[in-house]
Amino acid sequence: MKKEKILFANDLGYGCVKASLNNEEILVPSLSSIVMAQNNETPLAFNENNLKAFASSIYDNLNVSIESPSVETDLQLFVGSAATKNPLNLRHLDLNAENGKSTDDLSVVLTLSIIAAKRVKMAIENNEDLSSELAAEVTMAAALPIMEGKYGNTLETYKKRYAGHKHKVIFHNFDKEIKVNITFEKVMIVFEGEVAQYYLQYPDDGLKASLENSFENDYGTKGNITANDIVNAESVLGIDIGEGTTDIVSVIGHQSNRASSESLKQGYGSVLTGAIEELNSKGMMIKDRSYLVASLNLPTNKFNKARKDNIRAVIRKQMKPFVDNILQSVSSVISKSGMAPELVFVYGGGSIPMRSESNLREKLVKSLDSFSMGYDVPVIWINKDYAQLMNERGLKKLVDEIAEV
Repeated sequence: MKKEKILFANDLGYGCVKASLNNEEILVPSLSSIVMAQNNETPLAFNENNLKAFASSIYDNLNVSIESPSVETDLQLFVGSAATKNPLNLRHLDLNAENGKSTDDLSVVLTLSIIAAKRVKMAIENNEDLSSELAAEVTMAAALPIMEGKYGNTLETYKKRYAGHKHKVIFHNFDKEIKVNITFEKVMIVFEGEVAQYYLQYPDDGLKASLENSFENDYGTKGNITANDIVNAESVLGIDIGEGTTDIVSVIGHQSNRASSESLKQGYGSVLTGAIEELNSKGMMIKDRSYLVASLNLPTNKFNKARKDNIRAVIRKQMKPFVDNILQSVSSVISKSGMAPELVFVYGGGSIPMRSESNLREKLVKSLDSFSMGYDVPVIWINKDYAQLMNERGLKKLVDEIAEV
């Protein structure tokens, strides 16, 4: 059994997993569904051509079962994009679950499936014997929302779902099973938002250029502000708008002020869920968030324009209370920190539509004035090329560091 090391930066979100595995960056929807006889595909013949084709799209075709003490189900599952093959029992991470992601089996299913897919891809590319079981030894950095990990022993409990256990993932895509054994050498669990701020403190050249562009777009060349000026600010807030949560992080003197930071148990997915409920009550049946987003992403034509306009209007309506809740949480964090921020960063996948479709920025700027005695507090909205990747990039820096220790 040949064992390969995998460095895994695992930003597991309510909407999708943004990850880096040995520097390969991927995005996998946070979905699963049970494989039924009527939607299971005919297994592929186990030959070189099929294996190479499978390797090129492996993350979109996860058909697995999992043997692990950390997962209750032993059913065969479609995971990620493949889950839409059985839409009738599509499983998301539960936005409303009291215990969050750390206790949800889907978190572990996604994590193990993605690791196993990477190991199979490596084996195919290296012409390994797939009739023998494969093995992966993993160093992983992952994150939980502040509200979930801040209290009790949640970080350690979640870590123990991976570390100290042996896990096995079995692929059913071929007429011969492919088996991957997974162990974890090192696991670090940190806080969402905080790890994004870590990336901001040690930015690469691409992020530096993006920060300067974002500042110039909203504030012009006032003060000749550079990326170094931005990342060296002493007191900042980070607002990480995700699918299921929004984390507001206070950083003072380049150290996270964890006692003041907090989470809002709402994200952009909560806005979409509210919109679906309103639309369904009016007779426009939409199954879930993924179908709502897919319908909006269809090319606009004369037949669907009115429908799409109506959907967007309902979404904007649902944004209004979300904006107010974010502002209340920001005020709470600033009050607890005892110091007005010099800068505010806004990022996360949910920040992209909240910038274009809501008045969050305008209301945030106005709200910050009440804490700053009239001095400007720039709000830097991380652009869409980086917004969704901030936590993943911070986790990648961390996993590279802990692998060297």
